[in-house]
Amino acid sequence: MKQPWSQADLSESVEIAWKSAWRTLQATPGITVTELPECLQILSLHSVDLLFNNIIGCAIGGNATVDRIAELLRPFREANRPPQWWVRSDAAPGQFAETMKAIGMKNWGYSPGMTMRLDCAPIDAESSDMQCALAQSEEDREDALRVICNVYGVARPIMRHWLNPEAGIHTFLVRIHQIPVAAMTCVIEQQIAGYYHVAVDPKYRRQGAATALMQTGLRFAQDSGAQLAALTSSVMAERLYQRIGFNYANAFSFWEPGPYFVFPK
Repeated sequence: MKQPWSQADLSESVEIAWKSAWRTLQATPGITVTELPECLQILSLHSVDLLFNNIIGCAIGGNATVDRIAELLRPFREANRPPQWWVRSDAAPGQFAETMKAIGMKNWGYSPGMTMRLDCAPIDAESSDMQCALAQSEEDREDALRVICNVYGVARPIMRHWLNPEAGIHTFLVRIHQIPVAAMTCVIEQQIAGYYHVAVDPKYRRQGAATALMQTGLRFAQDSGAQLAALTSSVMAERLYQRIGFNYANAFSFWEPGPYFVFPK
């Protein structure tokens, strides 16, 4: 994609960023990443965790039917791994929600997709007491892992895969008086910098840590030649990202197996 960015480009860029992040899991033993014209499939042979069993996108064209959804779910059915499914609201096929509900998948909500052109200068950090930098050492990544896991309540063995520098994942860490207080990860692909797992220790919120984190990550992306930044936000954090310079691009709906989920045959 090239500038100027159309609204469709901006919306698609968030999905591209998500796929880029989940594609890094192909470096993890036991995880299969399959690129299809319709979607990206991530399947784990060793874990039932939904972070490792995922479908992103649903570009099937026309209306969704049980048969078409069943074909995309077939690898997960064969491995007995019910997946989480992320779909861009502006790109979902007709009858998608009705078909998903018919097989027992439940819509657990929406996340705003947001983008920022990187020719817009990031705002300054708010506190000189903060040290924010790209994690260079294993100790730095362990500190970042600890912050992210504590904030999101995810076990370290699961989240550790998302901080793997050999898979092209960049990790950023904020310290205040040498104490690790905030962290996030970044993947850059197709000149799009995607940001994930943005986490700030609750005891250090509203002190500018998230802003410092994003400022450092955005400058790193600029220096790396990225043209656009993309992320998905919680509703509560959306205003923070808007202050930094991000704008709403789309919404992602995410679906997970409900209590009556049955793999379609």
